[in-house]
Amino acid sequence: MAAELLKRLFLSEITEALRPGNEFWAYSQRDDAFVNNNSVELPHAGTDPTIAIDRSTFPGTIAQRTDAATQYVLEELSSDPTHLQFSEALVVAYAKRASILSQHVAALRQKMGDRAVAKWVAGIGAGATANIPTTGTGHTVATRTTDAPGSTDTVYKLAKEDILAGKLVLDGDDVPMEGRKMLCPPSMYNDLLALDEFTRADAYGQSNIPSGWVGRIFGFDVMVRSRVAVYDGSDAPKDTEAATAATDTHAAVLWHPMAVRTAVGAIKVFMDMDNPAYYGDIFSAAVRFGALEARNDDKGIVVIREDAN
Repeated sequence: MAAELLKRLFLSEITEALRPGNEFWAYSQRDDAFVNNNSVELPHAGTDPTIAIDRSTFPGTIAQRTDAATQYVLEELSSDPTHLQFSEALVVAYAKRASILSQHVAALRQKMGDRAVAKWVAGIGAGATANIPTTGTGHTVATRTTDAPGSTDTVYKLAKEDILAGKLVLDGDDVPMEGRKMLCPPSMYNDLLALDEFTRADAYGQSNIPSGWVGRIFGFDVMVRSRVAVYDGSDAPKDTEAATAATDTHAAVLWHPMAVRTAVGAIKVFMDMDNPAYYGDIFSAAVRFGALEARNDDKGIVVIREDAN
């Protein structure tokens, strides 16, 4: 009897993985035009000139302004190849090739989003004025478990006083009021929704509960992402590739678009069709990417970090 391929019944569509959004990086200074360079250089203006009142001595003291420059190196992010065997492609009813390609692109975008946040907050270390711990003030139950990846720590909830403390840092640094943003992990967002100040109709002119999201808080446009900034047990920011720990905590990020930069290139998809050694097709993808805080004095970025109980 001739060999026959055994076919199984599949749904016509495959259920794709859910991923965090990257809408937040639209609110940054974009260096996409330079993404194919090795690095992006950021010049920083030197000290302000001295201002005299009712000057009576001439000429004024002449001084040169010494500018400084920082740079961020562009990274190449690439996905491990996926092998689709010839016989496998025959027995599935859904478009698996398209699904694989979409998965590679989505995974790269997720990694870029994770790294953008980590790069933005890299300078907001332990003890920094812009590194603000949560207090749990105003909540009936002040603590909960963090949703930082791999952590089981008990932390204080986000309170309105914590956001006001972050606002005060930005105000003191003369950061523009217009355009300020806040990116929250889900647990901290829920902390906000538990406060009456953010759900009463008289607080905003209309209730935010029907739409399920808080639009603005003390001048900040609020967005939510499942992974934001992660801090370790010593209150220092962690890189995305660092191993998770039970003492890690999540952090919300307050920023102004002028204070952060990103460079995002086009995602390049690679396909090796009908590879004779693999009896099928090979797919992968890569992208050039970079991100950094725009200023060398860390102004314009505040982290509200879950404080361990």
